[in-house]
Amino acid sequence: MLVHLVAAVIASSITLQPLRASFPHRVHPPRLAASPPPTAEPRANNVALAPLSYSLVLPLQAVALSDAPWAHLIFFCVFGTLTVQLAATAKPIRERNVQRLSMQQAVLAPIAASALLLLLYVLIVYLEFDPSSVYRLSVSGLAVVAVRDIVMQAVAASRQSSGKLGAASNSLPSLFTQADGAIALVLGLILVGDYAIRASFSSGLLSGWQLIEQNLIAWALAMFSIAIVSLRTFTTAVIFLSGLFVYDVFWVFSTDVMMTVATKIDAPVKLLAFNSPASAAPYAVLGLGDIAIPAFFCALMHQFDETLSSETPDAEATPYRRNSVIAYPVGLAVAFWANEVVKRGQPALLYLVPAVVGSAVLTAWSRGELEKLLRFEAAVTQDRIPLDLAMLSEEQRNSLL
Repeated sequence: MLVHLVAAVIASSITLQPLRASFPHRVHPPRLAASPPPTAEPRANNVALAPLSYSLVLPLQAVALSDAPWAHLIFFCVFGTLTVQLAATAKPIRERNVQRLSMQQAVLAPIAASALLLLLYVLIVYLEFDPSSVYRLSVSGLAVVAVRDIVMQAVAASRQSSGKLGAASNSLPSLFTQADGAIALVLGLILVGDYAIRASFSSGLLSGWQLIEQNLIAWALAMFSIAIVSLRTFTTAVIFLSGLFVYDVFWVFSTDVMMTVATKIDAPVKLLAFNSPASAAPYAVLGLGDIAIPAFFCALMHQFDETLSSETPDAEATPYRRNSVIAYPVGLAVAFWANEVVKRGQPALLYLVPAVVGSAVLTAWSRGELEKLLRFEAAVTQDRIPLDLAMLSEEQRNSLL
């Protein structure tokens, strides 16, 4: 589950930070040319589409409330694709807080996620303890911050598109004021607080408003998680997605652990849509990880696009992010189709990982850029000390990190 995964990544980064700091800076051999400089202007089509995408988030919830056959599939495919597209191109509110996934973290992520998943399973099945309340409480603070950041990003996207406040600026804080941040925080407190109160006193099926609140909070958590964790290289991305591919397949097909935890925990860590009356379950469910994990990869492909574009500014837009985003709803639709055929829950990453990674590999092969893709490494500005600053004091170097 996404919250487990992000917690594991952040925890491992805290654990590994002192170890990394104890070694001198290493100059890595060059891979592919660095990403565009920070002053590069965002692509016009991405800037123009962002406000429209944010404006569709709430209206799309009407599809989730419909009990028409296949309405849930339409909702998940459209809403998931919109989220992946937004997350892949959005700029983080706080660039310095972005955790870039290392190779070690990519390898350990599915192991850490499995350990947390098993812990929840033991609590539910063997200790007969429902962790939903604790789970809701534990994510409430993060959810408030996530909702605040999403509101601020939507405001920034709107102003950037309209050109009112520095449309070419790469600094999101320059696009909103302190008052905007305060209002966004209040909105986050109201939304999360109302959800928590209703969840504490309700039982049985969710009302339409409760389902919308859960989806909005879950969506904000997914967007926030994608913003604070990023992939560093194509190799790391493949290892990360492959490990979670195995994690998802194993826990869904080999045991009842994943399905038990996913269905027993009542918390805003998944997207819900009402099923048709003929269905056995009242809701169709899509885990946040099934959105965020492909989005991590699509965000890396966006950086790859920007790198290629910086090499040949006059060339037409490169298609890696676009193709991987298009591949996402295709893979998700196949997953839901398989679920209907075999009448059994499917691990969505079984279909999503080959779809998004395969689209990038096929695109690179068709364009003769496969070697560039395999060697690609996104520019890192926060966690490496540039060579020409190596003579600075330790205190000065730490101030840059």
